[in-house]
Amino acid sequence: WTKENDPTRLTHYESAFYVSPVREFDVSNIDLYGRMYPGFNEVTDYLDNDPDIPLLLVEYCHSMGNGPGDFKEYLDLTEQYPALCGGFVWEWCDHAVYKGTTENGKAMYWYGGDHGELQHDGNFCLDGLVYPDRTPHTGLLEYKNVHRPLRAAYDAGRQILTVENHMDFTDPAEKISAAWILTLDGSQIAEGPLAIPSIAPHACAEIPLAFTVPDKGRCFLTVTYVLKKETFGLPAGHELGFDEIRISNAEPRAL
Repeated sequence: WTKENDPTRLTHYESAFYVSPVREFDVSNIDLYGRMYPGFNEVTDYLDNDPDIPLLLVEYCHSMGNGPGDFKEYLDLTEQYPALCGGFVWEWCDHAVYKGTTENGKAMYWYGGDHGELQHDGNFCLDGLVYPDRTPHTGLLEYKNVHRPLRAAYDAGRQILTVENHMDFTDPAEKISAAWILTLDGSQIAEGPLAIPSIAPHACAEIPLAFTVPDKGRCFLTVTYVLKKETFGLPAGHELGFDEIRISNAEPRAL
């Protein structure tokens, strides 16, 4: 009925995955193979068999508590396998009821059991990327950075920074400014602007970047990417992401 009335919509049915001893499923009308929270091995086992139906992660990276995790690893799989469509992070916001403020003025949010009910799911409804007031969790900050538009790697021997454009249509030279800082045991010791050249989508560019590496201590290079100008309501200078690259881990510490 769905296909007859609107053939433009893609269909998936997560329960089609489960084997039934009493009936055989007809999946001829399914466009996407949908799975809930599949592990890496399940994803690769399916995709390595060159499937006819693409895989969709109906939910992944559950964001409860100190979660989520594995954003980068799932994105790496998505980029590695053309038949992996991507997926939907569960979920956007914590669901809790605003109950006013405490004596010191902090907002109170109640969840399961706080109203005296006997049957409830406790804090299981607090599983979002943002708090009930839409303040970002650390999980959202990680998710944002995993999907940064550029990625960098540094060759210390050649003193070359390689920047890869992860965007599909955009030349970063038109949209993005960058800067770098060098830290030693957490303290900044050098910095500078970084001119992003024209880079085709999914291509790389090499940028000379020379600095002196200390003989001891833990040295890191951080490259930050920001908007050149206002874009879709985001102000110029809005941070799009960063790369933190370990340069050395020499002992003793420089402190």
